Amino acid sequence: MPAFRDIQQSFANYMIDVKTLNLLSHFASPIFPAKEVINIYRNNFRLTVSHALASIFPALNTLLGEECFNAYAALYIERNPPASPVLSTYGAAFPDFLEEQDALSNFPYLGDVGRLDLAWNNAFHSTDTEPLTPEELQQTLLKGIEILLHPSVHLVQSKQSILQIWRAARNPEDPDIQIELNNCDEFLIVARPQYEVSVSLVDGGTFAMLEAMKKSLSFYEAIEIAMAVSPDFSLEGSLSNLLVRGVFISLPLMKKE
Repeated sequence: MPAFRDIQQSFANYMIDVKTLNLLSHFASPIFPAKEVINIYRNNFRLTVSHALASIFPALNTLLGEECFNAYAALYIERNPPASPVLSTYGAAFPDFLEEQDALSNFPYLGDVGRLDLAWNNAFHSTDTEPLTPEELQQTLLKGIEILLHPSVHLVQSKQSILQIWRAARNPEDPDIQIELNNCDEFLIVARPQYEVSVSLVDGGTFAMLEAMKKSLSFYEAIEIAMAVSPDFSLEGSLSNLLVRGVFISLPLMKKE
């Protein structure tokens, strides 16, 4: 007789692959056949996970249409079942998965729109931390204390003009949002320093600086990289813009109680 853990694993496998037929002998119901009973759980599982994907990727859901989105979601779930019970963290590879689908090759922006959806979701669920004010940033620099990025900061780079597409898909009833697809580099920063997630365009130098800080380079090393990437990079203008968006914090011990 198999161990209970093996039965649990078989049950989990059946949620993804109905070919796990040896599971059925371990379940019985006086009313319905075991397969019908278990399929209720299977259908609920797949529906729940599909709804989770739709909530994480609302722009993709709009652009693909609900029926098409659900079809690709079902394929993705089958190949990439959740590894965690926390479904708000699910779907990290979904944009890559869509880019691999030949049927969607005429829509090259879908992957990056999905990455922007994912960045928004991750920023929304990030740790609450007070960002540095301009005065605190100045004091931090004077004291030589390390400057870090706010935990909600996420970066998205695209070869397509995805921001307007993303905004229109997230707000389909807003008539003021105009969509114009262009082949141009867009550098986007997503952050939630307070209560609302913001998505903003930044220049290539600022993006390079933030990307370097994401890779754990120091603030001053990141500035050097920004200047190398973009000779016209303005540190003063970039910092003013970023401080408004609350993207910096310092080491926790530096912050006031």
